[in-house]
Amino acid sequence: MMEELPEEPVPPKENPIPPPIPAPPPEKSPDEPTISLENLVEDYIRDNLRVGKWTKRTIKEYQNCFRVLKDFLGPDTPVRRIGTRKCRIIKSSS
Repeated sequence: MMEELPEEPVPPKENPIPPPIPAPPPEKSPDEPTISLENLVEDYIRDNLRVGKWTKRTIKEYQNCFRVLKDFLGPDTPVRRIGTRKCRIIKSSS
């Protein structure tokens, strides 16, 4: 005995898994501690030296870039205050 087909085509089933919902950006508290540009640079250099990732030449190249950043922005600038606008100004002036 042959099974009868429905008169109208049946639409395919939708994907039962909904797309992920992006997480909201973290809220910034004005009292939240932040790291200065100087401390961030020191930590970054120290970490790359510790794992043996950089050569002496690489260190010198990065130190020159970091010096320009610190001269332009100030070494005590909180990192969270360095935004896109400031980065574009630095990029366009180099």
